[in-house]
Amino acid sequence: MYEPLLTCLDAIVCTKQGWDTKTVGEAYGLIKRITDSTFIASFQTVLHFFGYTKGLSCKLQGAALDIVQGYEMVTSITSVLMHARQNEQEYNVVYDKMIAMVNVIGNGASLEVPRRCGRQTQRSNIPAETPKEYFTLAIYIPYLDSLIQQFNMRFGDLTKQAVRGLCQIPSYAVRDTVNSDELLHCY
Repeated sequence: MYEPLLTCLDAIVCTKQGWDTKTVGEAYGLIKRITDSTFIASFQTVLHFFGYTKGLSCKLQGAALDIVQGYEMVTSITSVLMHARQNEQEYNVVYDKMIAMVNVIGNGASLEVPRRCGRQTQRSNIPAETPKEYFTLAIYIPYLDSLIQQFNMRFGDLTKQAVRGLCQIPSYAVRDTVNSDELLHCY
């Protein structure tokens, strides 16, 4: 979808016939924004982790899943995200997708680190030797940390204990998914 979008915007900018000045200017600005290294890194990072959370989000919105199973799934996804935070191979997959997206642009485009200055207040000013290192520290890790933090805030220990209390309901007790001694110890 990225390549046809670039082709369409490039056609608007290059032909200029039949397009008003405002449209040509906006198309040019959009090309600049979507071919920016920071946009590409952010887009691929978010896209990668939405792959983990999309299935969970669909199931949590459905009617077929009970609350205990939902919390088990959330715990599972959170542990996968924590593992991804520690696993460099996970970032390598995202970085390879970034490189592939840059290659679609053509014209000798490459991932570039935004220039650094002595004092920066509007964006990350992380010292890094390579684009891979920069985008790891400036985008990938902060986004992943934020995602994990949001899961922990929304599905934290207090709510987990409340859900464990639901396991005392007879329909859950029959399934015996949680050790009753463990439940009593929690309370």
